[in-house]
Amino acid sequence: MSREPNAEELAVLTRLLDKHRTEYATDAAGVDALLKSTGESPIPDGIDRPELAAWTSIARTLLNLHETMTRL
Repeated sequence: MSREPNAEELAVLTRLLDKHRTEYATDAAGVDALLKSTGESPIPDGIDRPELAAWTSIARTLLNLHETMTRL
């Protein structure tokens, strides 16, 4: 986006990231399901897959905000 998040927005995103890190740390099937359905490039070797899944969830959240989408 074209601006910095305010304190409340940053707190929400931080809590969401922490929540997804915790969930994906113990849910290998969930990580695989998310990462198989997202992206076009293969995941490089050595990438922490649960961490990637958590950040993917954050990216999806940001890309689905009303101020991110273009509406006709």
